[in-house]
Amino acid sequence: MDEAQEPSKPAVTALIVSHNQARALRRCLAALNASQARDKLEILVVDNGSRDESPGLDAEFPGTTFLRLPKNFGRAKAWNIGIRTAAAEYVLFLSPAVEVMPETVARLAALLDGAADAVAVCPLLVDEEGKPVSGARALATPAELFERWKKDEEPDWKPVAIEGGPAEVEWTSMEAMLARKYFIRGLNFFDERYGDTGVDAELCYQIRRAQRKVLVVGEARAVRHRLEEAPKSVGARAARSADRLAAVTAYAGKHYGMMAGLGWRLRGILICFINLLMFREVGYQVQRLLAVGGGAKIDGSQGGE
Repeated sequence: MDEAQEPSKPAVTALIVSHNQARALRRCLAALNASQARDKLEILVVDNGSRDESPGLDAEFPGTTFLRLPKNFGRAKAWNIGIRTAAAEYVLFLSPAVEVMPETVARLAALLDGAADAVAVCPLLVDEEGKPVSGARALATPAELFERWKKDEEPDWKPVAIEGGPAEVEWTSMEAMLARKYFIRGLNFFDERYGDTGVDAELCYQIRRAQRKVLVVGEARAVRHRLEEAPKSVGARAARSADRLAAVTAYAGKHYGMMAGLGWRLRGILICFINLLMFREVGYQVQRLLAVGGGAKIDGSQGGE
């Protein structure tokens, strides 16, 4: 009698961290299940304490592994949990808002197979009308990140020019990024001084420092859908603001010195205090000042979500 064969190891683990995004997650998982070479793809969802209908998706997607966390621990910790669980050596970090085309995962893996100098490859993201929306920029300084925090703005991404083959970028988001797991393990996984934000800048910084590449591939595409978010409570807004400042201070402290990190945190406290003195959204500014002053981040200890 022939011995039972062990299942083959997947080539790629698609890792999705989700928090109260059941509708988008359902679309994301359906697209992954329609991928070419589905038998070589492991799909892993780390649910960050969702309180919507996300737990019901287990029955809809029996070929997907769900890890359910009791609280929203932020993406840094959730990604680390997922990476340690992932069976494949290539990990596709994927936002629930992103819908991959059937050939996308296979094309990214094939490119990474042949690009020894690249640590990560990303598909070209397009909007629902098919227009490119992938963005990149030079690695930011702490001062630039802090200015974005003050204005509550996202990084000023620039369009990616992909004519003539894959485009090398310094910094892009991790909404859809296939990366080599050994490189992340070599960093001792993601630094959990970051909470929900900042890991993309940190990973791209480390790749650049190692003189390796991040590439955006025009031949591989994915749709980034707009997500409608419910209005956030005052506590949730304060937690988000504190998390973003914690990312600035962690990034500055690691790469520009401990005193630089402390300095940006103190500047943040001062900004919150000035806003409070000027009676700008007093309830919010009080909670924001307390969260920022305590160095809070999204790590499972926050409330108000």
